[in-house]
Amino acid sequence: MDHFEAICLDAMNYQESSVIATVFSKQFGLFSIIHKRSSYQTAKNLSPLVKFEGVIQSLQKDLVKCSEVNIVCSYQALRLHIKKLEMAAFLLKFLKEHLPRKEPLPILYDSLDDHLQHMESCLCPQAVAASFILKFHEEEGILFHDDATMPFLVATLDEVSKLTCSDELFQKIAKEGT
Repeated sequence: MDHFEAICLDAMNYQESSVIATVFSKQFGLFSIIHKRSSYQTAKNLSPLVKFEGVIQSLQKDLVKCSEVNIVCSYQALRLHIKKLEMAAFLLKFLKEHLPRKEPLPILYDSLDDHLQHMESCLCPQAVAASFILKFHEEEGILFHDDATMPFLVATLDEVSKLTCSDELFQKIAKEGT
């Protein structure tokens, strides 16, 4: 049995009491699990943007049976603001599309967790998302010449560059800081 920590990137209900999820784990990278929920876990639904600890038998199959799921956090503050939730969802989709399967990337996992936590309290979630994508490309050694995320990065960096420290922005920062 292997214990792991992961962030759920995508999930769908399967039959009445199971969920199939694509997860990004610190120990095993990107892989898919199937978890049969017991009645008391119905309220603790495994869903995208949930960090959890789990137990699996082995990674031999494409769909791995997960016998335990313990929710660690659900990044609640991201769910309260539409722009923050959109940026977090963008990152989850980006990772699902670009990560290699079953390849441990602990530094990238920690970076994602840190960026999601920072996004909860920041004024510009687009800048946090752009920062993570840049770190992803740096970690993977990927150049931008043929990448679908380039338009997002250019637009985001353009939007961030337009932010000025106006009186209104200072007031907003001051209010959030107190």
